[in-house]
Amino acid sequence: MKERKTPEKILEEYTSAIKKGDTEAMVNVGLIMEEQGNTEDAKKWYIRAMEMGNMKTAGNLAFLYESEGKLKEAEEALLKASEAGDADSMNNLGIFYENRNRNNDAEKWYLKAIELGQTDALSNLGFLYNNILGETEKAEEYFLKAAELEDSNVMNALGMICSARGQMEKTEEWFLKGAKLGNKESRKNLVILYEHQGKFDEAIKYKD
Repeated sequence: MKERKTPEKILEEYTSAIKKGDTEAMVNVGLIMEEQGNTEDAKKWYIRAMEMGNMKTAGNLAFLYESEGKLKEAEEALLKASEAGDADSMNNLGIFYENRNRNNDAEKWYLKAIELGQTDALSNLGFLYNNILGETEKAEEYFLKAAELEDSNVMNALGMICSARGQMEKTEEWFLKGAKLGNKESRKNLVILYEHQGKFDEAIKYKD
């Protein structure tokens, strides 16, 4: 059984690095304490790391606040990091807003994250356009960019878009690409497509 370390023991192991201002050490202390259920001390270390410029830990801090129902504090942590230029926080802030139906704010932060090269925001923005805002052409633009990075979820989504347009060759192409990357929805959709086309031998290959 893994020995449970006391907060004092954890700090002792990282003291030297923390004294030198190593914010990653601070984050590591926070992660260990969070893992052990000591969320109050975890938050203190995440906050300290952010105060010293490590904005990437905003997601950890916001997650803890959100799990406690402290949405204002979660938003403030993500906003602080996003305004400081952290692309991951921008993407997380977009998710935060989308989950609360603040779709214009979500779009804004996904776009800012994409400008800084945050690749997860490509598919997030695409699904916002496709599933919520009903802007299929905009969705397709970002899905195609994400597909270049081998995101199988957007490949399946592209297949669905093409299917709705009656572009069945492209539909098959996207479902196949998704299926080859292990996307279960793409496999299911391929089975439906092939059975509808009477290609039962092909359909059987993709049945789980």
